[in-house]
Amino acid sequence: MRRALPLALILAVLIGAIVWWRAPSSSDAGVAQPVPAPSVSEPSLPVDSVLRVKPSPSGGSESAPREAKPPGASPLIAQYRSRRDFASLYNTLLGMPPTPEALYLRAEIYRECARPAGLTMEDRPNVRASARAKFAAGLAHEGVASAQRLAAFDKLSEDACTGLDVGTFDGAELDRLLSAAADAGDPRAQSWRIAERIERSRFQGGTNDAAGYVMEAADFDEIRRLMATGDPGVILDLRDVLASSLQHGSVRLNGEPIDQATFHAALALVACEQGAACGADSQTVLANCAYRGRCAAASLYEYMYYYENSPADAQQIDAYRRAWQAMLNARDFSGLTLSPIDGIPGFSMTFGGRRGSRPGG
Repeated sequence: MRRALPLALILAVLIGAIVWWRAPSSSDAGVAQPVPAPSVSEPSLPVDSVLRVKPSPSGGSESAPREAKPPGASPLIAQYRSRRDFASLYNTLLGMPPTPEALYLRAEIYRECARPAGLTMEDRPNVRASARAKFAAGLAHEGVASAQRLAAFDKLSEDACTGLDVGTFDGAELDRLLSAAADAGDPRAQSWRIAERIERSRFQGGTNDAAGYVMEAADFDEIRRLMATGDPGVILDLRDVLASSLQHGSVRLNGEPIDQATFHAALALVACEQGAACGADSQTVLANCAYRGRCAAASLYEYMYYYENSPADAQQIDAYRRAWQAMLNARDFSGLTLSPIDGIPGFSMTFGGRRGSRPGG
């Protein structure tokens, strides 16, 4: 059963001021419908109401709206997502049968923990200490805010690889580990591999960088199959290419062209609902507090709705989020299609970086 988002306990002011949450009727279930604008002559809220919105400093225990219980994470995946003590996790993986999940996690840990060329294990703490000193010096005149921003920087730069030496990064070794996991059937490894291939191909072979990604029909069918698993890692890997401009054709949701920026944001929130780490220790929340001084948000939801998006965008994000959850609940992604019709001429928007880049270039 669908219900209005449970943000009232966390963002009571936000709900009233920015996002008009509307539960879908039985006739429009799963369809990303625009929310009707209030009458211009009789506004439901003062125009300056958005200027008074501020997230709750305490955050609350239920910072993520949920419409369906996400698939439970295994203990191994949960430990990886906590970003703590990769050394013990890696040793556990080496001592167990090479299941698809174990192979995938070995590839992830190798990507994060392998050292850049010329850097020793002993150098890692020194590099972090030097970066912290420079960052702290840059905050010298920030006053009270500097302590909060420095604390966010410290959390952001915590090294989960402490005590683990997997050697110098080698792209061929990562390819081997990733292929082993993907060929064994792990959907996270498969989504990683396809996202990396599509993102990297944009910058190889003389491709026009401004034209968007190349996505074949077979790629799209595979993306749709993987998205139907509901795994948050899969969603985060594939949202970049799915929300980006394409060199040929365009992505449609329930027959309509997508607004790429809000679609991209909505998929991040869907990943949160499916189990991704989106609380106060979210990498996005920490990075924007540390580097931009945006420290009032206690979750990715609060960050997006308070800092990142207009009221109109917030409404569209919620419409996309509900449409996507409807497809997940029904395990029916037929509403997500690849149209032969190109996007708007002269306009291109691409996202990427999660998988398109590798350590050492």
